[in-house]
Amino acid sequence: MKRAWVAMSVGALILAACATEENYRKIMDTWVGAPESRLVDKMGPPTGFYERDGARYLTYTRQSTRLIPGTPPKIGTNYVTGEAETYGGTDPYTVTDTCATTFLVEKGVVTRYQYRGNDCVARDPK
Repeated sequence: MKRAWVAMSVGALILAACATEENYRKIMDTWVGAPESRLVDKMGPPTGFYERDGARYLTYTRQSTRLIPGTPPKIGTNYVTGEAETYGGTDPYTVTDTCATTFLVEKGVVTRYQYRGNDCVARDPK
């Protein structure tokens, strides 16, 4: 019984520590209503900038690439011919993780944001 409780507790902690899109949204929501100067002080200079009709669009982009290792082929014996043969296995490949978040700033205040990418996730801000 103790083991089951420990396993469930550890599982709950792992799930609580997971980075999710919902947590990313919670963090981004805190920027709505914030002054542009505070955003730039905290996030640094934007990677992209656009201005139109007095509104400013500040874009922050992050990107990383990771290598997913392949699996080695298996070596077996062909029982019909008696010869060794290889089969299976996969080649390594890379995955690029990106997240681009654009903040709309009107009259010096962040009024809304949008984001896109496969890595717009964060841990719980609490």
